[in-house]
Amino acid sequence: MDTVPNPPRAGRTPIDSETAITLAMLIAEAVTNAIKHALGERPSGRVLVRFETRNGSGARLTIGDDGIGGFAERASNGDLGGLGGELMAGYVRQLGGKMQVIENNGTTISIDLPHLQ
Repeated sequence: MDTVPNPPRAGRTPIDSETAITLAMLIAEAVTNAIKHALGERPSGRVLVRFETRNGSGARLTIGDDGIGGFAERASNGDLGGLGGELMAGYVRQLGGKMQVIENNGTTISIDLPHLQ
């Protein structure tokens, strides 16, 4: 996560309460994992959460950190890092989404959610 692209901005994306709860649980788990594993013993670090609609082709949720990395390699081998990773994968499945893990000066989890408009 080189820089924080664009300042945060709020928009309106109507979603039902079940989807909102699942998104909240997914975000909470991803942020908890970033603080616990990526930032570790560092005195400070950054975690970015972004949700954006994609012009009629669903939405994308991005959670990134500037931590030590290592999750992408494990995830590509099917190791989602224990219960937290398995919970995140389950939430993504429940939302009908697809998760991609990218490492570049930290870890970024990008989740495409085609069913959200």
